[in-house]
Amino acid sequence: MPLAEYWPIALERAEQALQESGFAKPPEPVPYAGLANWFDGQSVTPTPLQREAETLAIGDGPQLFILEDVTGAGKTEAACILAQRLLAAGHGEGLYFALPTMATSNAMYERLGHLHRRFYDEASRPSCVLAHGARELNDTFMRAVAAEQPEDRDYAADDMTATTRCNRWLADSRKKSLLADVGVGTIDQALMGLLPFRHQSLRLYGLARKVLIIDEVHAYDHYMQTLLNQLLAHHARQGGSAILLTATMPRAMRESLSTAWREGLGQAPTELREQAFPLLTQVGHGLERETPLATRPEVSREVGIDWLASEERAIEAVMASVEAGECVAWVRNTVDDAIRAYEQLCQRHPDPERCLLFHSRFAMDDRQRIESDVIERLGKTSTPDLRHGQVLVSTQVFQESLDCDVDHMVSDLTPIDLLIQRAGRLQRHVRGPRRAPVLSVLAPEWSDEPDAEWLKRALPGTQAVYRDTSLLWLTQRVLRELKAIRMPDEARALIENVYGPVADLVPDGLQEARWEQRGMQGVAVSMANFNALALEQGYLRQPGFDQWQEELEIGTRLVDEPTRNVVLLKRTEDGGLALWAEGERHAAMLSQVKLRQSQAKKLMELPADCQPQWEELQEHYKALRFTRPWLVEADPVCAYDAQWGVRFAREGENPR
Repeated sequence: MPLAEYWPIALERAEQALQESGFAKPPEPVPYAGLANWFDGQSVTPTPLQREAETLAIGDGPQLFILEDVTGAGKTEAACILAQRLLAAGHGEGLYFALPTMATSNAMYERLGHLHRRFYDEASRPSCVLAHGARELNDTFMRAVAAEQPEDRDYAADDMTATTRCNRWLADSRKKSLLADVGVGTIDQALMGLLPFRHQSLRLYGLARKVLIIDEVHAYDHYMQTLLNQLLAHHARQGGSAILLTATMPRAMRESLSTAWREGLGQAPTELREQAFPLLTQVGHGLERETPLATRPEVSREVGIDWLASEERAIEAVMASVEAGECVAWVRNTVDDAIRAYEQLCQRHPDPERCLLFHSRFAMDDRQRIESDVIERLGKTSTPDLRHGQVLVSTQVFQESLDCDVDHMVSDLTPIDLLIQRAGRLQRHVRGPRRAPVLSVLAPEWSDEPDAEWLKRALPGTQAVYRDTSLLWLTQRVLRELKAIRMPDEARALIENVYGPVADLVPDGLQEARWEQRGMQGVAVSMANFNALALEQGYLRQPGFDQWQEELEIGTRLVDEPTRNVVLLKRTEDGGLALWAEGERHAAMLSQVKLRQSQAKKLMELPADCQPQWEELQEHYKALRFTRPWLVEADPVCAYDAQWGVRFAREGENPR
């Protein structure tokens, strides 16, 4: 067919495809009309932060907002207020909510619910997509993709509706998810637009002209912070706006983020001077505003600090809470420490069924079950009977995403920002009469002049995780001086006395570890700059170096040691091989656990007679092709069960 005849037909068919898919007419944003409009007319009093988000002047062009406030101040809703105002003012064509983990992404997706529809007129059907590696396990998201929606045209019974087809097309790969009108997912999905991944330009195109909301922006290491700065600079160049949320951000980080944004706008950096907390910072063309904020009395709190010098004393503190009828959590820094503490507490607890262990070395199937159990026993709607004498031993997974609270908390010593985050799960919800909140911290005996082994002697596992021991010493010092965590009154003092310029005044015995970590941080920054594409220079290949080599191992996160996805297997009654979660939907994903490479090497290799059956499973479940198989019952050294997770035998021990 001659092109002149074909072209009008192609245009007509393209227009028809757009109409049927729902892409022909972008959703129409509506002006923000108050919180009551979001919650069906219910009377809602805005927090001071939300009030400022409602009333501040929206400038011209791309803008950066940094919202610093305590937990419970309504930062998420304040970000949504700003996002709707930016959309209505023509400063964005959608939004993407980026979070540090898959668990926090799931929680935010559930939290947004149908709220995003309030940003657009009633006739609009904005697509909302969850974007991370395990989203198929989120039932709410999968139902949203598959469900029929009102006002679709009448399709045949075996056809998808127009709106559903749009959602499915966007949802069938994570890289396309960023094209959705509203996206919720991990920060990694956005950062991949900076790195030489396939289709990275599609990700950047999806983010262009969007309002990018990044939660818990303080939670990233130096490698990710460097990439984030570059992402913000490019996002400003593309004409998008960004909103950053944090409860514990050092001043230097705020300066760095602001400088990156101004660089993207082609403006010189300026010094941020305001030291108040809470604080809203706004940066744009010819615009730099720092607004101190008030705090609601309900979220102002003081958490006392109690020091524990040994694990035995920590166990005694937990059991004292149990005897008083309280629920208590002990947050440990390593999985092995958590397992050991759980074992000892089970032996002492009058009702071991009221002890729970929660960490990252569970198969996804068991991890989801335990997470639900934790929420039932300690969540917002948990009953006094369920909470009575309940003990949770956990790692960092408890503080990251679960809306739970306990009467008393024990924590291993960590840097101050993480201790503040953990304290946020202490008496988080309003309940009956309780004692004043106290955080008991397991830490070495205080020393004004500690040596290099100061932390290792008391908490060897903790030193393996937090190698810059000076941060923990500085944390202990400031908490001993202030004797409590008072938020928001002393938030700046707590953070800056650990991460600010005063942090250089550390004892000689900890200087070597500090400078070693400073060197590693410099390496991380260099690697981020080396790996990232020079987007402002266009797609020009650098002389002598091909950044698009497929064998390059480049990631959005810099890890000390690579990880392996291990799939748990079991024998069937007839001697066959089956997945650990056989019979469940998404059994291949639910049967996996992520381990460090050195840990995965400790697992027994799959017996030779099982190899053909393993190959059959791989044919049936394509996701297994890049996993490492582990037949649990055949391993004489390492063990797994639904109560303990993966256990590695110490010398002379049997993990079973």
